[in-house]
Amino acid sequence: MWYRLVIGGLAIVGGLAITGVAPGDSSRATIEHCYVMDSGHPETRSTKCTGHWSRFGATFTGEILGVEVVPFWPAIPPYAGAGEWGEVAVPDDDTVRVVPALAVPGLATVTPWMVWTVRVALVVEAVFWTVPLVHLVRSRRRKPVTA
Repeated sequence: MWYRLVIGGLAIVGGLAITGVAPGDSSRATIEHCYVMDSGHPETRSTKCTGHWSRFGATFTGEILGVEVVPFWPAIPPYAGAGEWGEVAVPDDDTVRVVPALAVPGLATVTPWMVWTVRVALVVEAVFWTVPLVHLVRSRRRKPVTA
């Protein structure tokens, strides 16, 4: 029974780490640079962004997945041709630049449904593992002491 609690505890600590709610963490990532490859069709437009976030009390940088680059973000010269990556200016507005994220060292994702799914799963898991822990503590208190 105790090994299940250890596994559950490790899963909760891992969930706290990627959601950024562990001590010394931030649940947000800051987008610094975004690049767009435009092939002429909006549905085939590719984007990639980089930035930084805090995990385990340290700052990490890397790729940020799931950023929706809006078409009106201005391109930064020199302008890229078709099939080339061109940098676009990320707005200074913190509601666009600083976003909720799941992150590990080197990679973050800001896809809203994924962020909230993991957070809800973490709460459900914490409740699920609290019940056996309470049962274990109560059962140890009830055992008579034998000499």
